[in-house]
Parts: sequence; C-alpha cells; structure tokens
Amino acid sequence: MASKFLTNIDKESSLSGRVQALTKSSSKLDFLVGYFFFSGFCEIYRDLKDKPLRILVGMDAEVNLNNCIVEYTTNLDSKKNTDSKLTIKSKYFENLKNIINKADILDSSDFEKSYHVFLEKLENGTLEVRKTKEPNHAKMYLFYLPKETTLSGMDESKIIIGSSNFSVQGFKARNEINVYLQDENDFEDGKKIFEELWEDSIPIVSKENKDDFKTLVLEHTWLEAIPPPYLMYIRVLYEYFKATDDYIKTPKEITRDRFNQFFDVSYQVDAIRDCVAKVKKHSGCIVADVVGLEKSIIASAIAANLGKRTIIITPPHLKT
Repeated sequence: MASKFLTNIDKESSLSGRVQALTKSSSKLDFLVGYFFFSGFCEIYRDLKDKPLRILVGMDAEVNLNNCIVEYTTNLDSKKNTDSKLTIKSKYFENLKNIINKADILDSSDFEKSYHVFLEKLENGTLEVRKTKEPNHAKMYLFYLPKETTLSGMDESKIIIGSSNFSVQGFKARNEINVYLQDENDFEDGKKIFEELWEDSIPIVSKENKDDFKTLVLEHTWLEAIPPPYLMYIRVLYEYFKATDDYIKTPKEITRDRFNQFFDVSYQVDAIRDCVAKVKKHSGCIVADVVGLEKSIIASAIAANLGKRTIIITPPHLKT
C-alpha cells in the first residue's frame, strides 16, 4: 500500500509524480502556495490543457545578490497589513519581474513550451492567480476528480497538504514532507479554507486583467524580449570586435629573460586578451583553435596573466 507521505526521497514518494497523475484525472485544480514559480507550472503544464486552475499565492518574495529567493519578513508585533490591494499587487508584480529575469531555470525549451501554455490559459480564462491579503505560508493542493475518471463511478476529490512550494524543487528536487489525503471531509475542510482566502484576495492574473499583467510584468522580462535583427547584428559585431585597453603580458614579455624567447603574433595576443577577460567575467573559457595556431602558448600566457596555480596535462615528451 502506497504511503500517504510524499517526501521526494525516491520516485515512489515523489510529489511531482502524484501531482501529475492527479492533474491528468482532475476536472479542475485549486492550489494554495507560499510562492508561485514558473518551474512548478512547468511540471504539470502537459496535462492542464483547458482545465481551470486557480493559484492562490501567500507570500511576497525578492531575489538576493546570490539569485536566491528570500522571504519578506514581518514584525510579529505589528498589526495586519495596511497596504491597499493596488499596492500589494504592484509590489508583487515588481518582485515577480526580478525573479523571472534572474532565474536560470527558465532558460530551457521545456519551459518555453509551458510558458506558451500559461499564456493560452490566460487568454481562455482557465488560469487565475491571486495574492492573499495577509501573508500566508501554507501549501495545499486540491484536485477535483469527476466520476468519469474514478473507479467508484462517483465524484471524488483529493487533497495534498505539506511543505512543498509550487516549484520544481518542492515537487521533486528537495526533501519535503507532504500528506496525501483522500477523505471527503478533509477535502471539504480544505476547500472551505481555500474559498475564504480566495474571496479576500487580490487578483494578479486573470482573463479580465491579462493586459495589465502583460504590460506591467511580461513586457519587462526577457520572456517577451525579441530584439530586432539589426540590434542582434550590432551585438554580434560588438562581441567579436570590441576593443579593450586592459594590459596583458604577452608571450614575448613572459619569456624575455629566457634563452628561447617567444615572439608575439597578433592573433595570439587577441586570443589571450579575450580569454583573460572571459575568465574574469564568466569564470572560464575554452581555447579551441585549429591545429598549428599554438594553443599551448595561448593557454600558458592566459595562465600567466591570471597569476593562479595551474595544472598542465601534456604528453611526457613535451615536458622540459
């Protein structure tokens, strides 16, 4: 008998697998989550199609200097949130823009497909996202299963409550504790809580305000950024031919006190300068010229300019 506890420890206890199976059989879904992440939507988008999905988000979030999501903390002694619904909505839009623009996980073909499903559901009205008026860190997933999809031939509903946020980490990539409940009374209690919170929440995404969401959020993210061909052409020219006045030690300078002094070749000096800049900016580079252009000289000069401990792997006969 399968356990009620979903911990993501193995495939059998994966929340992602259970949510995907229930999504496929459900006629509609209601999710109460601490945070909304597109990675969570990406986990289930294949089975959503035209199924109504309501997502109620309980917490604001921001991105710190390490591109990690951090919570906004609230003073326990303070009174209830006095911000207007418009202010809460504006803050959430601003935070969501920052999260989208700084999250690496969004840059994939699978995400691109899920993003188009997100827009389609936004257009046809089968997706709504709201923000609770007061901070709420709860996670609750409600699945409405019609009699056509159940073995009993009766309407059934399931509920999952636990620690997992609506994200790929919460669904399968991190240890969590969630409980899968199939009792109708548990479902009805959870549904009542969700509906009460939904009634007092602030609309973020819906068919009615989809234009606001596109204008205030999506158009300010790379998701909707399609640069014209001319700007792409200029960027390519810049990346290939940008000049730099940064001083570098050339092969000739590095070997000037030795018996076999090297001479400088312009294409090698350009490669050394470019690679040193790339290592400083991106923490690495690959020198992959064709045979005969002295990659060994270029790589050694790069190492000398960086001034770091270096490992050189070479055939024995080249060692001097």
